[in-house]
Amino acid sequence: WVMDLLYHVVNSRYMHRRITLVTTNYTDWANPEAGQESLADRVSVRVRSRLHEMCDLLDIRSNADYRSRQARQRR
Repeated sequence: WVMDLLYHVVNSRYMHRRITLVTTNYTDWANPEAGQESLADRVSVRVRSRLHEMCDLLDIRSNADYRSRQARQRR
């Protein structure tokens, strides 16, 4: 029922043209052999499809891990 509720929330916001911000570390491409999940694996294909229809993708990647850098500086 969790996936149904998630779809209901996303779809309702879409139908009412409400602003929806979504952040995720999941991509559309997964490597199951490495234990990775895709966004569709995690939230279902229909929620992923709706998100792609209603959202603009802003891909922000960094090789620098803020928390690791902070930990090294404290040592």
